Amino acid sequence: DDLSEQVEALKAHRSGKGGRISAGKCFDSKSETVEEKELKRRMMGEALLKAGRLDPGEKVRIFGLESTSGKKLNGQIVKITSFNGEADRYVVALKSGKKVRVRPSNLRILADETIENQFDSIQAGFLEKKSLTSKKIEKKTPDSDALPFVTKSDGDATLRIPEVQTTMKKSSWVTPELLQRLGKNKTLAKGMTDPELTRAIQEFSSNPKGAMAKYAHNKKVMDF
Repeated sequence: DDLSEQVEALKAHRSGKGGRISAGKCFDSKSETVEEKELKRRMMGEALLKAGRLDPGEKVRIFGLESTSGKKLNGQIVKITSFNGEADRYVVALKSGKKVRVRPSNLRILADETIENQFDSIQAGFLEKKSLTSKKIEKKTPDSDALPFVTKSDGDATLRIPEVQTTMKKSSWVTPELLQRLGKNKTLAKGMTDPELTRAIQEFSSNPKGAMAKYAHNKKVMDF
């Protein structure tokens, strides 16, 4: 689509003649596909970054830094605190509280909060941890639309198949809530069927630092 109107609006913002533009207002057409909406979101996000029009508190992800110290920041989700027009740099706050200056070209607006949450969970190695709240969630939310979750029965032990019991234990972290979230997010659902992405997820769960260094320049993995 022609983005000339948005470009002109951004110019007006830079000169201080306009209010803040939301990237979400640029793709209201119900006929657009998810891919088309995502493309527009990224295009507008990049335009907003270059124009220095992101507000303090907005979250972005660092990528593409090549210096020794910069590589350690790739993949981190940070908050914008201000924009230095003279240096053409954003001042961002790391999770540690430290503030650094980063070029707009090395920042990417998060596609949505779900991806951010999933990325944080992967970094924490959630695939290796059992859910401590899964039982409480199952009792409080007996949703009829939830996918069936088979648990170990207290019935006759002779009716139990060892292989099935072992598989169930290994997948005990797959809660109905997680399956519902994956099903609603087409980007994540599609990524879970990609061998390269699933392999990367496993590496992030077992060795987050090593995986971050390995995939820092892999656009496909970092975008996911």
